[in-house]
Amino acid sequence: MSLSLSLSLSLSCYFSRVLVTGRHYHCSNAVHLLFNSNQPHSHGTGSERVEQLKEEVARTLNRSCATKDVIQCVDKLQHLGIAYLFTEGIKSLLDRIADSTVAEDEGLFHAAQRFRVLRNYGYNVAPDLFHKFLNREAKFKDSLAADWRGLLSLHEASHYGTSHEGIMSHAMEFSKKHLKSPKSPFTPQQLAQINHTLELPRHMRMERFEAWRLIQESTHPKGNSSPLLELASLDYNLVQSQHQEELEEFTSFVRDRAQEFFLWTAGIFPQPSFSRSRIELTKSVGMCHLLDDLYDRYGSLEELTLFTDAIKRWELQAMEKLPDVLKICYLIVYNTTNEISYKVLVNSGKCVTSLFRKTVSVRSLSLSLSLSLSLSLSLSLF
Repeated sequence: MSLSLSLSLSLSCYFSRVLVTGRHYHCSNAVHLLFNSNQPHSHGTGSERVEQLKEEVARTLNRSCATKDVIQCVDKLQHLGIAYLFTEGIKSLLDRIADSTVAEDEGLFHAAQRFRVLRNYGYNVAPDLFHKFLNREAKFKDSLAADWRGLLSLHEASHYGTSHEGIMSHAMEFSKKHLKSPKSPFTPQQLAQINHTLELPRHMRMERFEAWRLIQESTHPKGNSSPLLELASLDYNLVQSQHQEELEEFTSFVRDRAQEFFLWTAGIFPQPSFSRSRIELTKSVGMCHLLDDLYDRYGSLEELTLFTDAIKRWELQAMEKLPDVLKICYLIVYNTTNEISYKVLVNSGKCVTSLFRKTVSVRSLSLSLSLSLSLSLSLSLF
């Protein structure tokens, strides 16, 4: 549940920057990437080829013996958005190396990558592995400033530190300082990668967007690709087709801004297995938008007081005193929430309607956010 909350909040932060300010993707561009940007592939299409490639990639993963090779392979699978295809294999490998000793010759890039990947998978790896990169004053050595890949890896890893891990705060300050330094001799390609990371770390970006970007950057001009890249391309296309089908189902619920609402939920639940969660949560996002408009633009104080009281009572008789327009809004919220709660109850045996009722606030922003987060938690039970 905490993961669902953190993802909801991080994606809210992300899209407030992406869709409002347009710093990373304009909304129309983001929608195009998710729904229309097919990736090139070879040797046929469909699930049959995917299974062949999965076996080939799994063999490569299992042949990885050195810790740094395992970490690099897992990181690449994550970045390409296909780690979910190898969940058991990845867990088995990471269980094996989680407590292994850090090699003396392990450089900053691999040490930071190891820390980030293991923390991302929930392993309690200590930040002590960075001590060998400190000088006598317990500060990161100045000589590390020449290693741009190491600095970039360290900066990504620093976001996985906790509030009481001072070394990780120093890692963020140190890496950011040298990556932003105008004196550093970066190439245009290196500078583009650095700016991309400094603008927003990878774990806060949408998985499908990052997969698309990496596939684009890695695809050979002549069409030749590794099994890993071909698998990522095929998976991207198959998942995209699934998203298009899900969007068609959602458009029967709402038409205006349907793609934008679905985009938000695809960021929270990127894996294909969460299809039902995406569809139902998209409905809740649409409801939140409806409620925000109602409270911020259209309703009078008297009308909104009646509406809020009706929401708190949570019964059909509560809408009798509402104006006709608000009755429609109330029915949408009431019926959709109960419908989703019923589906969660059938699938998991858990009654989650009370989650919504307990968190409703008289303030419009809190009302909408409470509804969204409550349903996010509920949908994680699908």
